[in-house]
Amino acid sequence: MFAAASAVTADLAPPGADVVLPLSKAETETQAMAYGFAKPYKPYKPYKPYKPYKPYKPYKPYIKPRPGIVPAGAGAPTRPCASGGSSARGTVQAAFVHHTATGNRFTCAQSASVLRSISRYHVKSSRRRGIGYNSAVDPCGNIYEGRAGGVAKPVLGAHTRGFNTNSMGIALLGTYSSTAPPRVAVEPSPNPPHGNSDSSGETRSPRHI
Repeated sequence: MFAAASAVTADLAPPGADVVLPLSKAETETQAMAYGFAKPYKPYKPYKPYKPYKPYKPYKPYIKPRPGIVPAGAGAPTRPCASGGSSARGTVQAAFVHHTATGNRFTCAQSASVLRSISRYHVKSSRRRGIGYNSAVDPCGNIYEGRAGGVAKPVLGAHTRGFNTNSMGIALLGTYSSTAPPRVAVEPSPNPPHGNSDSSGETRSPRHI
């Protein structure tokens, strides 16, 4: 004979009852929560949809404004190719900057004459297809098209033996073995005067002076 329900279990069964009556699952859960034995079930918040990383913006190289250029067919004193025309191929991946070693005792008004003599030497004496440089810059910063073929095309020059393919040559008129060239002449050089840089528009220009 079970003892009658005491005051301790009075909240589970009436006083004097022989047994604490069974409860259904739902009733048990309700009572357990009422006593603090269990907390109401809180479903987890659904995960937010995965947001992929934003794609990186295309790399935009820094490009200086293009300076003025004197085309070979519009006053630039460079001789056209001896025969067959200049070939344009590949893409320019490097630029070589040379000095012409023609001395510095000339004025900017005489630059055309200096460039003409260089062109004549390359064509007549060296038997090249035209002046070897793609561009020439005088001490005042005036830029001339060198080897004819188009300032927007990767014209194959003859400026750096073994490295003429996929490159361009820029000539600074004057001699700069022991002195620095004028700033106005050097500043345009890193951004090639010709429009024949690679598709990104970026050309590194090692200064071989």
